[in-house]
Amino acid sequence: MEYTVKKKLNSEDQKHLVRFLRDLIGIPSLPRQEKNVIDRIGEEMSKIGFDDVYVDSVGNIIGKIGDGNKKLLFESHVDTVGIGDIARWDYHPFIGKVEDGFIYGRGASDDKQGIASMVYGMKHLMQSDLELDGTIYVVGVVQEEDCNGGAMEHVCNHIHPDGIILGEATNLGINRGQRGRTEMMVTVKGKSAHAANPHQGINAVYHASKIISKIESLNDSFPVQDFLGKATVAVTRMIADPDSTNTIPDICQFTVDRRLVLGETEEKCLGELTKILQDEGVEGNVEILEYVALSYTGFKIQLKEFFSAWELPINHDLVKVASSGLEESFGKKPRIGKWSFSTDGVITMGKLGIPTIGFAPGDEQDAHSLNDKVNINDLYKAAVGYAHIAKSYYNKND
Repeated sequence: MEYTVKKKLNSEDQKHLVRFLRDLIGIPSLPRQEKNVIDRIGEEMSKIGFDDVYVDSVGNIIGKIGDGNKKLLFESHVDTVGIGDIARWDYHPFIGKVEDGFIYGRGASDDKQGIASMVYGMKHLMQSDLELDGTIYVVGVVQEEDCNGGAMEHVCNHIHPDGIILGEATNLGINRGQRGRTEMMVTVKGKSAHAANPHQGINAVYHASKIISKIESLNDSFPVQDFLGKATVAVTRMIADPDSTNTIPDICQFTVDRRLVLGETEEKCLGELTKILQDEGVEGNVEILEYVALSYTGFKIQLKEFFSAWELPINHDLVKVASSGLEESFGKKPRIGKWSFSTDGVITMGKLGIPTIGFAPGDEQDAHSLNDKVNINDLYKAAVGYAHIAKSYYNKND
């Protein structure tokens, strides 16, 4: 049987979707401070008529529709990065200003637009005649900006979804992969002395500068892959100890952001930097950082910050059914691509192997920017697109 899902939101749902996203933007939600925005999402899910709405032990909000064996999960993180200097914003970051067909504010493109359009996408689906032979979950996760996938792994281990659609910005295309990443700390050791007598010490900062130059040159030799592109490395932060303006530092530490392509391992990344230290005859060590923090509920999230690259094959069923659903919704085939930044997919697909794609309104270039915004018409299209993805998924799996 061919089921019908309308191709447009009705005017009332359009109005409520805009109001909902503006409300979410108006609630600051830095990592580990998401309770108020979680509560607001739960309120909207309950009002719309999800079969079940609950908050798990980590603090993620979960809405459930249906009760079948085949499980499709729509996910969007609800935390945001900070705003920096508020005086530099053209529009107040917590107002949700509507201007020239866009909504502006922190989280408008990363990633509150995702959860807002997912919730109303499921309302649109529930208003159709689709007989759902499965279970749909819409999940708003916490702490993604702090640590990709830490909270999402807990969700997956309890729900065990068969497929996942991430709500990170894709400009209404389908993304099927991304480079991985790891954060490493390099510690360079020297010998302290008074700055009036620098010859009596060994300046760890000077040694670190030699190491950093060699690290930068690694970019010239890194692998390039057809879909994911090139692996990269960058030094992002440095500290020296003692923290004194007249002391030769005996310790210099700097963090390294390494973007990964398929097949790159912890051992490879550590070995590259350790070899530089050895070749330069510099005393020190390299380690992969570990993330440890309590969520707003007090749940401890702890994991090593090594996140593998992932790529779902273009001929995978999830890519095909999503593409079919969006083609029905938009009247043309969606663009299929990848993200340049990192998402919770590093855990869902990269670690757990759960088929994962991304689809959402919003443009990557607006994420984390002072011009954070989303196109309102794209919000409406995304909501309908989510409904058609679900329809295509369950028709395919009848």
